[in-house]
Formats: sequence, structure tokens, C-alpha cells
Amino acid sequence: MGLQPTLKLLSLPVYHLDGFLGIDLLKHLAIELNLQKGTITFSREPLSIRAKALSAPLQLQEIEQQIGEQKGLRTVPIVEGFISGRGPFHFFIDTGTSAPALVGEEIWQSLGLGEDKEATLEGVQLGEITLEKVPAAKGSGAEFWRNVILLGNNIFLTNGYKRLALDFLAGKLYAER
Repeated sequence: MGLQPTLKLLSLPVYHLDGFLGIDLLKHLAIELNLQKGTITFSREPLSIRAKALSAPLQLQEIEQQIGEQKGLRTVPIVEGFISGRGPFHFFIDTGTSAPALVGEEIWQSLGLGEDKEATLEGVQLGEITLEKVPAAKGSGAEFWRNVILLGNNIFLTNGYKRLALDFLAGKLYAER
């Protein structure tokens, strides 16, 4: 992360991104996001959300990513799911994102969305978890992103889920209303 930019004002560093709680740490935990209260719980044990929540199988997938001259592997949480009965598609669960779902170009075309840049996906099914309406934008970019749908935690919140958990220990995504 030492290559991240520094924003300067009057030649003094104002903002410097020097690290994240990344997947290398998180994949050894269960993480609960209380979207209603705005809190995060980290646990080395299964979380209480399991008893009341709907779930979907969660897997970690390594992808090759190139940023500028640097090339390396990145691990991402993936859930397989369907859109209006079509699929399965890979959904990248990105809890740091609060944008519309970003739909890879190949998936966008397979859904018949043509040249539109925005759409609403209906009937998204991730295991037991249903997302009725998902605002989406056409994504583009590297090869991996052509076949993936990126979902942020705001998508779950706007669909009435107040808590979301990524239990990497059990390999499950949990969502509770």
C-alpha cells in the first residue's frame, strides 16, 4: 500500500491511504455488518446472526489483477446466484462499495440489456437470499470483471436486510431482515 497517493494542501499531507483491513486478515474471521446501526463485529467464532438469517454459500476466489505496472493475485468473496432464473453468475460481495451493482460486460449482454448503461435487475437469488430490485450499471475493464457482478452492502440494505455477515470460517454469506 506504500504506492498509494497522498493528497497535499500547502505541501502538507492531508490524506494518505496506507492500509485496509483486507481479505488476508478477514478470511480468518466471521464479519457481521449491522447496516442499520452502522457497526461491524469481528469474530473468531460463528456469529449469532446464523440462527435468524438466510444464507448462501460463500467462497474465496483468487484472481489475477494488474494495476499499472504491478501484477498480482487478489482474493475476492464470491457467491453464485441467479437473475430471474438465469445463471448461475458470480457475485463479488464487496462490503466497501455503496454504488449500484456493477455488471460485467458479458453478463450484461447475456441478460439482453444491450447498449443501456443502467438497468434494474429483478429477482436476484443468492442461495436463500432474495434481492427483489437491484439498481445496476454496466461495468467494464479487466478480463475477470467481464464475468462478475459486484454487489455492495447498500444493495442488501435497500432490499430490507438490516444485517449482513460474511462468515469465512463457515463459508457462508448471511443476510437478516
